[in-house]
Amino acid sequence: MARKCDLCGKGRTVGKSRAHKYGGKWAMRAQEKPRLWNPNLQSYTLNGKKVKLCTRCIKKIKFELKKAKKAAEALPKETKVLEKKDLAVKKDKPVKKSSKKAGKSK
Repeated sequence: MARKCDLCGKGRTVGKSRAHKYGGKWAMRAQEKPRLWNPNLQSYTLNGKKVKLCTRCIKKIKFELKKAKKAAEALPKETKVLEKKDLAVKKDKPVKKSSKKAGKSK
């Protein structure tokens, strides 16, 4: 099993641990032991798949989900989807003038 984050690729880091336990003249002669630092990987379900993610990536994902949720709540609940027929300009029909003159009666 690879010890790498599936999202960012963070993996093991190699270094040396130093033991400066007592100080004094022994401080300069502290032993350096090689060791590995592993990332803090957690199993996380993302889009229905289980993946190994570092805690930093999990934090980023949760932040983005929270941000998207706030944006969705900011939209009005009843948003009408415009269709092509709604965008067409409706022309007014010309009004026909009546042939009857005012004041005359039969």
